[in-house]
Amino acid sequence: MKVTFKKLQKKLIISLVMLVSGMMIPSALYAQNAEQIMPLLKGYEWKLQPEQFQNLGEDTDLVLMEIAADTSLMNAFRFRALEALKLFEKDRVADFLETYLEQNQSSSHLRRAFEAFSKGFSGTQPDRVQQVARKLLLHSNPHVRISAARTLRTLDTSSARSAYRTHLDTEEEWVRKAIEQ
Repeated sequence: MKVTFKKLQKKLIISLVMLVSGMMIPSALYAQNAEQIMPLLKGYEWKLQPEQFQNLGEDTDLVLMEIAADTSLMNAFRFRALEALKLFEKDRVADFLETYLEQNQSSSHLRRAFEAFSKGFSGTQPDRVQQVARKLLLHSNPHVRISAARTLRTLDTSSARSAYRTHLDTEEEWVRKAIEQ
């Protein structure tokens, strides 16, 4: 597998953020916990089962962050790890997801990371979610904008609702319809 400088740079930046904020776990502990978590991310018709992840222990979110940031893994595992992170309403998870959103330009990664961020933190940190959503409204991919606009619509603040209404006027008809669904 060819690793580009840009991919390596993204992984290093995410790892640095995790290290500086105390989110890295020792590799032996990661390997042990990853052995428990990876099977939970497998399956043809995978569905998130919250109780399985929440019963694994205190550092489950750290292992999920490591998996999500590991570019050597298949995207399916990384996306599922991102989805599972919404179960852990911790500041370190919010910090990780926000950094992940800033460092990844792939639309599929952005959408999944943002959906985990918004579902996990809309209730506890709506201003923070709104700030990220507003940035994503400017993204070139309409599916990223749809996700961001839908989140703004659900936030219980007047500024989020105002940003949502203003944004609707700028979208193409099919995107506007998708947002309103």
